[in-house]
Amino acid sequence: MIEHVIIGVVAALVSALTLFSGFGLGTLLMPAFAVFLPVEAAVGATAVVHFANNIFKASVFVRSVDWGVFARFTLPAEARTSARPTSVDPVKVILSTPAWFASAAPAVSPW
Repeated sequence: MIEHVIIGVVAALVSALTLFSGFGLGTLLMPAFAVFLPVEAAVGATAVVHFANNIFKASVFVRSVDWGVFARFTLPAEARTSARPTSVDPVKVILSTPAWFASAAPAVSPW
């Protein structure tokens, strides 16, 4: 029973930490889950916490989304991903970066 409490507290604390940092949920949570659960269950539990944390963050920050920026990055990425063949050469993908993206990149960008 105490294991369930520890897992819940760790999941809540790590989720709160990653709300501000934006990364590290799996890195911190997976080892904590693996102490108390079999590895297969720990991976699944980590995925559930990731999903719930993403839903929570989306519901909290949806009002502050700049929908213009969202559309400029999400829609072309989705179209590019959907049209991509099953075997992709990452070098060709990087070298074929659209001009609009390259012009929006910072001056230190390799593009």
